[in-house]
Formats: sequence, C-alpha cells, structure tokens
Amino acid sequence: MGIVSGNQIKSSVAVLRQRLRVLRWLLPILMMVFVMLYELGPGQWLMNRFGPWAHTAGEVIVFGTAGPLLTFIFLEFFGRWLDERDTSDLQARLMAEARADVNHSRAMVDDAVQAIFSASNLLTALQVEAEQQGVDTGAIPVAETQRALDDILDNLRAHLQEAPHWVGSQKQAVSSPSSARHNELTTLN
Repeated sequence: MGIVSGNQIKSSVAVLRQRLRVLRWLLPILMMVFVMLYELGPGQWLMNRFGPWAHTAGEVIVFGTAGPLLTFIFLEFFGRWLDERDTSDLQARLMAEARADVNHSRAMVDDAVQAIFSASNLLTALQVEAEQQGVDTGAIPVAETQRALDDILDNLRAHLQEAPHWVGSQKQAVSSPSSARHNELTTLN
C-alpha cells in the first residue's frame, strides 16, 4: 500500500471537471429562470402598480444583488469543497504512510522474533548434542546465551502485548514460536 496514486488524483480531477461542466450549464439556466420569474411576477407587478421608475429600481436591486450573491455563494461552496478535498487527500496520504510504517514494523518484529527463536533453538540443539557426545559445555557460555535470548523473547512478547490494537495479530505470532519452543525443550529433556 502506498501513497495516493496518480490514478486516484486523475479520478478526482475528472470528477471536478465533470462538476464544473454541469455547473457551466446549470448556473446560466437557473439565472435565466430566475430573471423570467422576476420579470413575469414581481417586476410586472412593480411596473403596473408604481410605474417604470419602481420597475427599474426593482431590477437594479434584484439583479444588482442576486448575481453577485449567487456568485459569492457558489465560490464559497466551491472553495469549501476544495478545502475538504485537500484535507481528505492529506488524510489519505497520512493513513497510507502510517499503514506502511505499521506493516514495516510488523515485518521487522516478526523477523527479529524468528531470528531469536531460531538462535535459541540452535543453542538448545547444540547443548543437547554436546551433552550426548560427552563434551563439557561449561567452557561454552550456552546457558548464559540461552538466558539472554529468552529474556529478549520475553521482553519482545511483553512489549507487543502492551502495544496498541493494530498489533493484535502479532500477539499470536509471537506466542506461537515460544510455545513451540517450550514444547520442544520439554521433549528434549
């Protein structure tokens, strides 16, 4: 999983262009309907009731404020939409980066646990083999190394069990090698 792809960006730009095309046709039609309704309704009433000066004053007030007001409202909503889109794109990128970091950390922890587990098993097997061959293992620090590896495994396990919920699947992976190692040690002894 990576950062927002080029296809996603192209898709959002295509959606933006589609909306602008719709607005390019919709706004003039709405303004035309508004003008017709005004001229046939309140504009005609002002002309008949108060005369041409009232009709002209009404047109100046209505059209002088309606056009700029509609433009302001449209641009305000359009600006908010762009801000929200930028925020969501940023959040998507940050979430993708966080997921990538989590996956990388999981892989590193898995590798470390498996390496420590393998080294511990190797030491146990070497110690058993040396004892079977009659070799004195007192000169080789196998027990100290084994304890150090066990401590590292225990610390990693404890750390992962305290970690946030996103490493829940990690807990099983860590406890499985340890229980398998415990079973192997009890069968060897």
